[in-house]
Amino acid sequence: MKVPRGPYAAMDPSRRHRLTGRAVAAVVGASGVMVAVAKPMRDGGHDIVPFEVAGDAATVDRIIDDWGPAGVRAARLQTSLDMGYLALYAVATAAGCATVAAAARRNGHGAVAAAGDVLGWASFVAAGCDAVENASLLAELSGARGPLPRLARTCALTKFSLIVPAVAYSVGGLGALGVARARGGG
Repeated sequence: MKVPRGPYAAMDPSRRHRLTGRAVAAVVGASGVMVAVAKPMRDGGHDIVPFEVAGDAATVDRIIDDWGPAGVRAARLQTSLDMGYLALYAVATAAGCATVAAAARRNGHGAVAAAGDVLGWASFVAAGCDAVENASLLAELSGARGPLPRLARTCALTKFSLIVPAVAYSVGGLGALGVARARGGG
């Protein structure tokens, strides 16, 4: 089966490099905001990840109780901000994957390039899972339960299983390209 080229594969390389750099800078800046916003949650003993993967109403209720009102407000704000953040990380990761895949393709490493194509698309699937997860979390923060904790957990675990290898490919590959350029090899 032929893997379709990844997102941004057809983009002019200089434009893709600018997109990658700007998106990564935006992710870094937004990450600082997300960490700052989460302080009241951490003061309550949990950051957002245990809430994302709670999986059942009892655990959700315990985390919300531990957070208290300030932590719940912080969780609402961070989850709302994450709706924009997920778009940033998807673009940054997919553009990075496309850059690494293009270099691999130029150097005759078709399997490595194909992996980058798949991981670039996986970045957007991860962001979609994150959006569903966020909607579930916001409903949970408003008192809804039912299947939402399980749905949020499934989406969170799927998101992490897709975005972690994509980020590793992108960051590792971009780092290797930077080292090669510094050594005069590319």
